[in-house]
Amino acid sequence: MAFWKFGKKESTDNNKKIFTAIDIGSFLIDFQLKTVGSTPGFDELFHSPFVRGYFVGVFSGAMQAFKIDGYGDDVKTMAFLVGGHVALIGEKHGFTYAMDSLKFQGHKDYDLGNRLGGQEIIAFFNKEIVVPRQLRDYIIGN
Repeated sequence: MAFWKFGKKESTDNNKKIFTAIDIGSFLIDFQLKTVGSTPGFDELFHSPFVRGYFVGVFSGAMQAFKIDGYGDDVKTMAFLVGGHVALIGEKHGFTYAMDSLKFQGHKDYDLGNRLGGQEIIAFFNKEIVVPRQLRDYIIGN
């Protein structure tokens, strides 16, 4: 291997894992949101602490499941979470939504959503559940 290519494969492999983890997390969230988008009060619920926590939990769980370099490091984890939100919501609102969501840490609904989102994506990867639905059920139930 030439010296200028040293470490390049590892970086590329990690980037593939990052994109795959974000794609799967975004898909699982988006799939649930599409089934409840016409629910009365959806816009308010979309910005609720539970939903924000669920999003963060799913992306954190995906980062953990895919063993993305930097899991647990605040800066790298935050960058991954922002990347997930941007992929899900778009560049215009994803960054702001992710940063605003972190303000809810410690709120009981945020923490519940965070825990359930993380548990649910891990259960999905472990084939313990077929389709994640905690987000959908929460929105329908409110």
